[in-house]
Amino acid sequence: EQIGVPNEETYRRQWRELLFRTPNMNEAISSAILYEETLFQNAEDGTPFVDIMKANNVIPGIKVDTGVRATFMDGETITEGIDGLAE
Repeated sequence: EQIGVPNEETYRRQWRELLFRTPNMNEAISSAILYEETLFQNAEDGTPFVDIMKANNVIPGIKVDTGVRATFMDGETITEGIDGLAE
């Protein structure tokens, strides 16, 4: 919203489609970590984003942590895992 675009799924999907369909994207990007929303999202023509990425030799991954948090050390952070991920 800071850039004048509402933070809505439609706009996020349009932005991702623009990125994933960029010609020669794989010359600069070899893989991408995706949030769950993107992992299961489709382009406007119904093609899954993951399939578009794979067709362009870009390896899709999935974010499996909850982010970072500060530690007791000044300026240090650690990644928090997702409890129950193995299940």
